[in-house]
Amino acid sequence: MDQVKSSSTVTHINDQGSRHLSQEAIEKLIQQSQEAKQHAYCPYSNFRVGAALLTMDNTVFRGCNVENACYNLGVCAERNAISKAVSEGYRSFKAIAIASDQKDQFISPCGGCRQFIREFGLNCDVYLSKTDGSHRKMTVDELLPVSFGPEELDMKKVTDGQLAGSIGEAFIPDAVSLGSAEVEGTGALDAVSLGSAEVDGTGALDAVSLGSAEVEGTGALDAVSLGSAEVEGTGALDAVSLGSAEINTSN
Repeated sequence: MDQVKSSSTVTHINDQGSRHLSQEAIEKLIQQSQEAKQHAYCPYSNFRVGAALLTMDNTVFRGCNVENACYNLGVCAERNAISKAVSEGYRSFKAIAIASDQKDQFISPCGGCRQFIREFGLNCDVYLSKTDGSHRKMTVDELLPVSFGPEELDMKKVTDGQLAGSIGEAFIPDAVSLGSAEVEGTGALDAVSLGSAEVDGTGALDAVSLGSAEVEGTGALDAVSLGSAEVEGTGALDAVSLGSAEINTSN
C-alpha cells in the first residue's frame, strides 16, 4: 500500500489582496511549488516539476507532473494545478510559481502549459524558480507573445459566401468560366470552362473544358476536355479527352 503523507494541496497565503504580491507572498508561493514537486510521478523522464497557483482570493492549488507509459498522456504540473482550481470553480488567477530540480537555470513552462495558462487571461504572473528559491518573474504575454485566446473566437468572421462574392446574373458575349449558360460568340475564344452550356461559335477555339455541353463550331479546336458532350465540328482537332461523348468529325 502506498505511504501517503498527510499534506493539503489547497492552502492559503496571507496577502493584501492586490494583484501585486509582496516578497513574502512570492517566497511562500515558490515554497509551495517546491513541496508539490516532491509528489511528482516521473519514472520515465526523472524530471520533477511542481507548480503552485494563486487565486484572486489567495487560495493556493498545487500540482506536480504525472507521467504515463503512453508518453503523450502525461500531464504537466502547471496544468494539474490549474485543472484543480478550475474544478473548484476558479477562473481568475494572480500568479503561478514553478519549481524543478534545475540548479543553474530557471524552470520554464512548456509551450502547451503556456497556452493553458493563457486560456485564463494575460494578467497572471509566472514565477520561474531555481532550487535555491531564487526566481524570475515573467508575464503570460512575455512567455507567449501574439497569443491566441478565447476572445479570438468571438471576433467577427467572414462567411464562405462573402469570400466567394456574388456575381449575380451577367451577360458575357464570349463566355469565360460560366456555371450554367447559353453562349453565342464570334470572338477568338468562345467558351472556356463551362459548367452546363450550349455553345455556338466560329472562333479559333470554340469550347475548352466543358462539363456537360452541346457544341457546334468551325474553329481550329472545337472541343477539348469535355465531361459529357455531343460535339459537331470541322476543325483540325474536334474532340480531345472526352468523358462520355458522341463525336461527328469531317477530318
